[in-house]
Amino acid sequence: YVSEEQQATYLVGAYNWAKQNWPWVGVMFLWNLNFSTVSPPTDEKTPWSIIYADYSPRPAYEAVRRMPKR
Repeated sequence: YVSEEQQATYLVGAYNWAKQNWPWVGVMFLWNLNFSTVSPPTDEKTPWSIIYADYSPRPAYEAVRRMPKR
């Protein structure tokens, strides 16, 4: 089990790790924005979403929004 706070930490950490270790990567993207809005709560992908089914932001969304982009 990964908590929502851990998800946020891991996600920002992955971007930071890539920035430090893979300087040749020009673009990274996050593809799990809205699984919770298109999948039922029982679907294994739903917890990967960074927004809730009502489109409000989860902690991971806020963490990505606040992290430096350059």
